[in-house]
Amino acid sequence: MINQIVKIYRLNKDYYKFQECETNTSILRIAVQIINEKKSTKEKIKFEDLSSFEENGLKYYLLVHKHKEKKSDWFVFFPALLTSDWDFNQRNISIILFVDNGIDIFIVVGGSAFRQIVKIIDHTFGLRLLSKIISPNEDKILSINTRGVTGTRSGLSEQYRDEIRVADFAKFGKLPTEVHLTLSQKITDEYFSFLKSKPNEKVKIHVGTSFKIKKSLTFNELKSLIIELGFIMELEEQEYLSSFIQESNPKLISENFQPLLIRAIFNDFANKKRDNTNYTQSFKFDFCNPNKIIEFYSADRYILTEKSGGSYNTFAETTNKGEIYDLVLKRMIDEFPGETKLFDFQIFIQGLRIIAYQDGKKNCSSSFLFHFTSEFSFDNQTVFLIDNKWYRLKNSFLKDLDAECLSTLKRNKLPNSIFSLQYNSGETEYEYNLKYHDYDNYYVFDTITPQGIEMCDVLFTSEETTYLIHVKKGFDNSMRELTNQITLSARRLTTELKSDSSEYLRKLWESYSKKYPDKAEIEFDEFLKFFDKKIVYVLAFISHRADNANIINLFNKYRSNIAKYSLLECGIDLQEYRYELNICQIKK
Repeated sequence: MINQIVKIYRLNKDYYKFQECETNTSILRIAVQIINEKKSTKEKIKFEDLSSFEENGLKYYLLVHKHKEKKSDWFVFFPALLTSDWDFNQRNISIILFVDNGIDIFIVVGGSAFRQIVKIIDHTFGLRLLSKIISPNEDKILSINTRGVTGTRSGLSEQYRDEIRVADFAKFGKLPTEVHLTLSQKITDEYFSFLKSKPNEKVKIHVGTSFKIKKSLTFNELKSLIIELGFIMELEEQEYLSSFIQESNPKLISENFQPLLIRAIFNDFANKKRDNTNYTQSFKFDFCNPNKIIEFYSADRYILTEKSGGSYNTFAETTNKGEIYDLVLKRMIDEFPGETKLFDFQIFIQGLRIIAYQDGKKNCSSSFLFHFTSEFSFDNQTVFLIDNKWYRLKNSFLKDLDAECLSTLKRNKLPNSIFSLQYNSGETEYEYNLKYHDYDNYYVFDTITPQGIEMCDVLFTSEETTYLIHVKKGFDNSMRELTNQITLSARRLTTELKSDSSEYLRKLWESYSKKYPDKAEIEFDEFLKFFDKKIVYVLAFISHRADNANIINLFNKYRSNIAKYSLLECGIDLQEYRYELNICQIKK
């Protein structure tokens, strides 16, 4: 009997097509129907045709599907003179093993079967299972892949020369997607002793969507492992690695969470239709393509399209991503001038699409609804919509988040003398920034974006330090956009200072000189010397609160967890580029 390295998945019994099923057997029947959906009539497999057996309370069902023969790609690579005497036909098989323990249904796949089950698996399984057995002070991470709750990085992979403890990794604002780790001797012995080949062996695992032991197994070992996983799934989850829990129940998402987003947009639509020029936007969010963050922010043109029949028609375009939401609301008012049902509104909005271009080339494209990041209240809990996925925050982390954020605000406060002008009610961010234009050593770069990247809104240079100041209204969900802009700027500046051309900074200064010729009294070489000094990025915000509560003295009045996460992650990102972050609350 040969050994195999296997990944174990868990069937998601909350998948909407299983809602009427009362037994695991009925669920498996539907699962086989789903697997058959894209197969020809001849290729379809009935549940009764699966080979099966039962042992130790577990039921095993095996499905094997042979794919049509096709020519290997190498056939068209070589000339016919070489291939005529050889058979380049290849046949793939898909293997799916279902294991029903009476509570859970586990799945093992082989060949090219994963794409056939991807819709019906629990994508949080591996990480959730790890959380039930993990020993943060003893288990060691070999490598970890994460994605940011905020910031410009959609994914980050970290490998460690020397393994680090799980407890030493835990980071605010990071969501682990895959983890390779060595379990402690205690956890190995307690749960996986049957896999040990020597007394002091520690089991290595890889978890993410699936659970994998990093060694080849016999089928008997696989059977023992699945029995053990069934026991582990009955344990309570621990809090580890991330402060977020991804919601995996599609019914809860579709019936409760997704309507929160639709209702928030609908309320803005109704208010704008009613009040027109007196309308005030109530929905606070960050708006960005979830899969192409950098490309979206650096685009120079955005095309807004709506579905019409089998195609998409353009109804608006803009060079300012901040106008997209308002343009969509205006289009919907044109489409629904009278009384509007929420259902009709939802159908229409689901057919909207945003396409971003840079230098005439399409950068990215995604559904309008996929662009939102925000937080909502549901059942007395805060839930987050981040890059089209829904998360809940573990309550025990709220106090830690507040404490860390307040400490950061106090520790990194910008000296009052540097950015002290008051904001007047009704001013735009640009109008406020322009107040610094006539002051010595201040340069207003707001709206100047060579290569689609804004270096800062206001630059202030002193004898030893250059401050790159970014300004935003509100310590709320909009803080995510501000911190993204800072991180993009820091990344571009780091690349620029390592190069010999200074192309970006030259374009920046040329654009500034054309816009403000009276202020551009120095040559480019003098401007370039600003960046030989210590670089400090400044996150400057105007409070969204009517009482302008001081964030340090009255921190409990500021409730946006996304804003707090954004602030912390921005500081971590800037450390990577060796820049400091200062924070300033602009007086009103």
